[in-house]
Amino acid sequence: CESYLETRLDSELARAASSEQDLALIVVKIKNLERTPPHIKAVSLVFLDLFKFRDLIFEYGSDGFACIVQEMDLDMAMKLAEKLYSSLQTTLKEYDVSNVIGIGISTRTLRIIPGSRILQESSQACDKAFEEDGLPIVAFRVNPDKYRKFLSEIDD
Repeated sequence: CESYLETRLDSELARAASSEQDLALIVVKIKNLERTPPHIKAVSLVFLDLFKFRDLIFEYGSDGFACIVQEMDLDMAMKLAEKLYSSLQTTLKEYDVSNVIGIGISTRTLRIIPGSRILQESSQACDKAFEEDGLPIVAFRVNPDKYRKFLSEIDD
């Protein structure tokens, strides 16, 4: 349920920060996806197969999903997103559905950030994926040094 996404994201980010682990948020949008036809069950199974934990997969918006992945850095998340994209395309083709897929990724990357921030980054990266031809997966890459410098300037 989308209403629970940000709350869960906040608690997972706090847990990841306390154990100094990374965390990825992957936002997937399938343009104009209808949630009623038979292919939606197959699409859901793709997510469950790749992400394993049902309670970390959320419907997001009218045609999307958001997945919280623990202990995963950006490079690993990109590899997982490529598998996800390929599996979703194959599944949709089996049902003669040709909706365009976009995937956006952001990670905690040594930052202490609220769920709303990482959700915004992933969502914007996903929107960017639809703007670029031939680039269905876009990742928000953080420069930890610049981020620390930015934080220190705020404190001054």
